[in-house]
Amino acid sequence: MLPYCDGDVSDLQGQIFTDVARDLTTDDTALHSSVLVLGANHNFFNTEWTPGISAAPSWDDWGGPPNATCGKATAQRLTAFEQRRVAKTYIAGAVQLTASGRTQLLAMFDGTRVHIPSAGDSDVRSATVGAGRVLRRPGIGATLAPSEGVASQLCVGKRSDQGHPTWCGRDTSPFGRTPHWVEPYPPGLDSQRDLEVGWTAPGGHGGLTFTHPLNLSAASSLDLRTAVDPTLGDVRFKVRLRGANGSALVTPVGGGLVPTLPRGPYSLSKRWAQTVRVPLAGVTGINLSRVWGFDLVPVSPDGRVWVLDAAGVHPGLPAIPVQRLARLTLGDVKVSEGNAGATDVNVPFTIDGPVREDTQIVVLRSLWASGGLLPPLHVPVAAGQHAGSISFSIDGDTRDDIDVTRFALFAFATRRLMTGDYVGTARILDDDPPPTVHVTQVARHVTEGHAAQWRVTLSTATDYQILVFGRPVWGQVLGERLKVGDLPLQWARDHIYPMRPPGTPLNRTNLLLYGSINPGRLTTTLSLPVRRDGVDESIESISMRLHTTFGLINPVVRTIFVHDPG
Repeated sequence: MLPYCDGDVSDLQGQIFTDVARDLTTDDTALHSSVLVLGANHNFFNTEWTPGISAAPSWDDWGGPPNATCGKATAQRLTAFEQRRVAKTYIAGAVQLTASGRTQLLAMFDGTRVHIPSAGDSDVRSATVGAGRVLRRPGIGATLAPSEGVASQLCVGKRSDQGHPTWCGRDTSPFGRTPHWVEPYPPGLDSQRDLEVGWTAPGGHGGLTFTHPLNLSAASSLDLRTAVDPTLGDVRFKVRLRGANGSALVTPVGGGLVPTLPRGPYSLSKRWAQTVRVPLAGVTGINLSRVWGFDLVPVSPDGRVWVLDAAGVHPGLPAIPVQRLARLTLGDVKVSEGNAGATDVNVPFTIDGPVREDTQIVVLRSLWASGGLLPPLHVPVAAGQHAGSISFSIDGDTRDDIDVTRFALFAFATRRLMTGDYVGTARILDDDPPPTVHVTQVARHVTEGHAAQWRVTLSTATDYQILVFGRPVWGQVLGERLKVGDLPLQWARDHIYPMRPPGTPLNRTNLLLYGSINPGRLTTTLSLPVRRDGVDESIESISMRLHTTFGLINPVVRTIFVHDPG
């Protein structure tokens, strides 16, 4: 369930699991459905993230103006109550469909445009893969058909900020607008190819030719998962089905109109693939048991779309299969770092069920301390294998690290295998002493027009980032304290919120100075600019309490005195 008004959490990354599942096997009868709720954000699905009813602090994480697409002042935006009503409706529908076999509820999830009274007047879209549907995918079982009057190509499903013509993204920054084309996460997986068709006048045609004919004789429709380019607006087209000895021009459900999703700043204007349903009842002029391809025939004056795949749809759900894919589960491991040389790390995995052919998994590694992704690992899995390990090495050293460095490993299957617990951890136990920390004033006395500076220095470098914070305090000195008016005006506005009157001592504001000592470095300096005010004053002082993350030092106070020039 995907909320349109944000990225849940950044780029609707849940969509990637539906997309990856599409290609695991060609005979998948499991239902994989993505449900997009327009006007929703991810916070309001959770009562503890909803303002007004949560016990803990919470907020609406829409950051744009209230009258924008997802702002509170618009009718399209769902209230917290309305959003949870949608969630309850679709969760209950999923339970009734899958646990009680009420197949009449399948329309809520299979791409059919339906309105469910218990969901209010919300706009909910759905798209499905699996469910026994026979797919034709651009570049896999389908090639680019000859075109006329349109620009068509098979493009790689990646995000692009550069508008590269062979990439589907086409200037889609920020990346949250392309949930199907997330780059670089997860790197190492095969990139999907999609059919891109663009036009500047109605008529013409462009589409796919299947390498093997598609039997649609018993199908109710041909569904095209189709994303619309919002920069060109709504599109309308017909679909021509092509066979060996004929063709048929069919108008999709809704008169062939595929509306662009709501536009707006940030991650709105999404390119999410909606279901375009081509009904087959009453189609003549073509042998539906041997359909060799399709063309899009534009009706609207211009537009651009991307077709992710084409699927023959049969009524209902297929029977639960006897055969299931083997399931891989990652484990955890602890390893001592060591002082020199390479140390091997082997994260175990187990496989439940038979692996029927050689395959592989793509493993991403992330350092929890920094969040940085390391190069992916391609781990082979042989037919008949039931266990194994993901192996890599780390370099031991004598530098201090956090007590336990955690590598998070994420396993993605590519074909004929699925993942259960796809997250594993490798805990690297550090055995080096922490550094000592020295805090000094760069200069104990400064003149107006220069900066008061405090320097924090480590005795030895570390393998982790250390943050340093400084807050003004009263201090154990006599005389005047530095005030808000002693700082450059714009700098004060940028660093003090709410802004205080010029005569307010800095220790009575929320001013916070901060810096960082990155891995392998030894020092950082906190700086406070002091303006030259031209007023004859007595000596002023600024006392700063400094501390670091990881408790490397107890908070210390260091005072600097500010003098008039000359």
